[in-house]
Amino acid sequence: MSDTIDLSGDGGVIKKITKRAKPDAIAPSDDLPLADVHYEGRLEESGEVFDSTREDNTIFSFEVGTGSVIKAWDLAVKTMKVGEIAEITCKADYAYGSAGSPPDIPPEATLIFEVELVACRPRKGATLDSISGDKARLEELRKQRELAASVKEEEKKRREEAKAAAAARIQAKLDAKKGSGKGKGKSKIRWPSLRGKDLSRKPSEIMHEVSWHRHHNSQSKNSTRPWTNARKVETPFNW
Repeated sequence: MSDTIDLSGDGGVIKKITKRAKPDAIAPSDDLPLADVHYEGRLEESGEVFDSTREDNTIFSFEVGTGSVIKAWDLAVKTMKVGEIAEITCKADYAYGSAGSPPDIPPEATLIFEVELVACRPRKGATLDSISGDKARLEELRKQRELAASVKEEEKKRREEAKAAAAARIQAKLDAKKGSGKGKGKSKIRWPSLRGKDLSRKPSEIMHEVSWHRHHNSQSKNSTRPWTNARKVETPFNW
């Protein structure tokens, strides 16, 4: 019993499985894009075989999904598993179109291929181990990038918090300074009164007299502060 599948959705590529592969068989993939196949191609209209690998027992290899073969093959072979044999019927739009492929394939020809998927392989120079290793390294790089981004975001958050705290401290100091300065005026220097003094006398004589009066006034107020020799007081007057 065969299974028939419309792969293109418009009847342009019909796949009929004639031999199933084992359940655990592999299929073409990103890791195994190279397909090795046996095939035989014939014209639907006449049944004439125009190409075959079975006559000389050769293998045809191509990379699935790259457009290196006709559209029907890219669609069909990627759905097959190793060991599977399928009959693929493809209309001209998915084969050689209105031009055909002279002299063997006429224009607008519908073709039928019997295809056996023999093997799937990685690209040249790649192995399954190397592919797995590449995937592991990419995953590790992705995790490292995510971790670095997380650390960077955390550092940015801490800097912003520290900046906000510093601004708050500065503002608090400014507010405290502003509050403590309320009600306070500038201090004024009180110079000894020279009213009624004879300004023709020497400055030292006048200042001596001023100092004596200051001493006398402080004694009359019972000041307990010990009196020392009068200091010379600077005045805004120049003699």
